[in-house]
Amino acid sequence: MTAIKTFNQELLSGIPAGMWVAISQDQTRVAGKGLTIDDALAEARRNGEEKPFVIRVPENGTALIL
Repeated sequence: MTAIKTFNQELLSGIPAGMWVAISQDQTRVAGKGLTIDDALAEARRNGEEKPFVIRVPENGTALIL
């Protein structure tokens, strides 16, 4: 399993609060996003990313990384 690096918050720039985002394994790009975790994962897989990190863009200063 790849370790999480210092997270580059610029990846989330312009993505609305509450959206789910799938981050590539190398943590350099947004591989998918959506209103649900399933949407974000499905888009990531369509973009060739099989095991992305998943984060929900914070609404109130908190974040959930899976």
